[in-house]
Amino acid sequence: MDARAIVSSRGQIVIPKYMRETLGLQYGSELILNLREDKVLEVYPVQKNICDFFGKGNSRSAIMSLDDIDTAIAQAVNQKDNSSGNRSC
Repeated sequence: MDARAIVSSRGQIVIPKYMRETLGLQYGSELILNLREDKVLEVYPVQKNICDFFGKGNSRSAIMSLDDIDTAIAQAVNQKDNSSGNRSC
């Protein structure tokens, strides 16, 4: 599945919607970029599980809005649905 993208003056590109949906990417999703020796750029979404959220609610962290909480839950559910097998903490 190929697509063209234009690099902005700030070095940014837009990932086409169908690719974002296929990869489960949303606002704030993290990506791993790998530049191979043959100058091919590989992009991988960072896979997280619920264990990554432990400790996020301590009193020193910023207060999350309901939208932020909903987004975090949706990301975790999407990633669980897209991952193979079950993981434990």
